[in-house]
Amino acid sequence: MDYPEKAIPHFKDALDKAREIDMSRLIGSSLYNLGLCSFAEEAYEKTAEYFKEGIRVYQDNGYEHSNRLLDINVDKNHIQNEEQSEEISWCAHGCLCPKI
Repeated sequence: MDYPEKAIPHFKDALDKAREIDMSRLIGSSLYNLGLCSFAEEAYEKTAEYFKEGIRVYQDNGYEHSNRLLDINVDKNHIQNEEQSEEISWCAHGCLCPKI
């Protein structure tokens, strides 16, 4: 991602609008995109917050295939950030989700 700082306001706006209309799939997608932007900016704690919130949204609404994608990115974030104590539990969680 070349310009995450330019994308972030648009994804935040999309998240706000998705929450206004209570569209969980778009909420999760917006959180995922915000997580990717934060990762590109090396804001790893923020990345983890966005991805974990997205996982909860997808789990609560039965979107397991999307959940696996977020689990993988949480793992990648922890590895990049050298927070390996938590990565094992998220990796195990991702492995338990059904495959596409």
